[in-house]
Amino acid sequence: MNCPRCGVGLPAAALFCSQCGHSLEMKTHQPPRRNDRLQSQAMAFQTPEDDEEYELWRGRYSAKGMINYWLVAVLATVLLPLVAGAASLDRVGWIGLFGLILLLWLGLICLLAVQKMDVHYVLTNQRLIHKSGIITRHSHRIEVIDFDDVSYQQGIIERMVGVGTIEVVSSDRTDPILELIGIDRVQEVARIMDEARRAERIRRGLHIEAV
Repeated sequence: MNCPRCGVGLPAAALFCSQCGHSLEMKTHQPPRRNDRLQSQAMAFQTPEDDEEYELWRGRYSAKGMINYWLVAVLATVLLPLVAGAASLDRVGWIGLFGLILLLWLGLICLLAVQKMDVHYVLTNQRLIHKSGIITRHSHRIEVIDFDDVSYQQGIIERMVGVGTIEVVSSDRTDPILELIGIDRVQEVARIMDEARRAERIRRGLHIEAV
């Protein structure tokens, strides 16, 4: 290049003119500093969504979990009046019979309300949160990666309505065997838990290899 003041020829990397001393403003490309390069590389490999926790399932005790009790109550409601009619009960006897049936249904409804308020489950991609208690609330968390086995159980009638009990065996000290009773769509929920366990173990394994 040439000096803009005196026109003498200069090297391309010159900062001052060797003839007149004029300062040369050069617009050259500045390579990124080492810290900038490291930050760019870190951002390229950064995947914050890998550690993001999101909800997979939320549930509590289902009314279908009491299907056996409901059937007994229905049978009692139908058969007891037939038996009472055959026995020719008087008016007081009929009142007592209907009162007994009413108490049976009220008891089952109260039992269902207690079960629904007592247990609550939240499953995320990283942990299972188990909340229990009505007056005093207890919350316990089990890491999904600590799951050793996820299975479910159903009776004959429970299979008809799709409800059952899930058993989670884990290395957790507080709840090494946790039973989730009265779970609706039990087969699907157990599958979600098992897939979450496998995905979390694979994710942790990949992170360990990367380190």
